[in-house]
Amino acid sequence: SFPPSVNLAADPVWRVYECERDGIRYVQIKDAAGTVHAAAGQIAGTFWVMPIGSDADRVSLPEDALPAGRARVLYRGRDFEIILVEGEARPRWVVRAPASR
Repeated sequence: SFPPSVNLAADPVWRVYECERDGIRYVQIKDAAGTVHAAAGQIAGTFWVMPIGSDADRVSLPEDALPAGRARVLYRGRDFEIILVEGEARPRWVVRAPASR
């Protein structure tokens, strides 16, 4: 349930794990109880959502319109920026390249 890596989330309620395999970068978003909410991958600037987690259908990618609601950066790394958008019953997520490198 919890990968052998460091939680990178800026908020103690959430867990963000980033890893790399075969040149592909991945992030996984979980809550503190270990429930997977979403996972995404990125290679050479192309992002995609993996069909994993309770919010997999609520993830926006760079080419998508930003969802409405209160947004805050949950994680910003070299390859990923994860934005949590609150305002509905379930969270929405934006996965994109970091806004400021």
